Amino acid sequence: MYILLGFIIFIIWIILMVVLHKAKLQAWFEVVGSVGLFIFGMVYIRPIAVEPLSRAVAALAGIFGRLTGTFQNFFRYGIIFIPTRDSGNLTLQIDFECSGIIEILAYLSLLVFFKVYDAFERIVLSVLGVFYIIFANALRIILICEIIHFGGTGTYYVAHTYIGRIFFYFVSVVLYFYVFTKAQVVRMKVGNFRYNIGGKKKAEADLPDSSKEKEASENALKRIEADESWGEDVSQEELNSFKKETASISSEKDQSKNEQS
Repeated sequence: MYILLGFIIFIIWIILMVVLHKAKLQAWFEVVGSVGLFIFGMVYIRPIAVEPLSRAVAALAGIFGRLTGTFQNFFRYGIIFIPTRDSGNLTLQIDFECSGIIEILAYLSLLVFFKVYDAFERIVLSVLGVFYIIFANALRIILICEIIHFGGTGTYYVAHTYIGRIFFYFVSVVLYFYVFTKAQVVRMKVGNFRYNIGGKKKAEADLPDSSKEKEASENALKRIEADESWGEDVSQEELNSFKKETASISSEKDQSKNEQS
């Protein structure tokens, strides 16, 4: 019954996405798509991914713990053992919340429907983003363990609830800024103005219509000059006027290209 209900909801979500896409409601398409993908990820991917992520975070944090001797990890169980300066000991378990699965699913759900990037760029950023979040989460665990080790077991609540979360939120904001906010600003275009990250070749690629107009004008001039009977239908004055107009169009297009690049 649970699987059937999930399948029905998935079909409804797909139909809704198709309707929004055909209606060209891009903003709603991205919102509904991202939210739906995140929910399905939490329901079906989270139970499978939590344990491997917990082990990976514990293993990465444990490297620092072994080098400094401040804590010891048991990555197979996602557990970290922390001896403290006040002669107490504390065991920290990397569970669902500490695994980073929520942040990873949220990041991937947004990136899949973020149309600023092409498909290849989104794949690369998905892989890099997942590794970034895992590494950042390991740094958060290291920070918590070090505070507990030197401050005692009484510092656990402050270290875990406030300091660790503030640190992780900060590094997450950095990731979101460079992947989403900066990319959106850099690649946006308002009228004839745009931030160009591709240099001259990118600017030339963004002016296909101008290039075609210039080429068409030049071809028309060549056809007139090649036509032996032009003198019967077109006066010399009219031909010279046409040449000047063609040269003016070409000059304007070249100037536009230079300004864009």
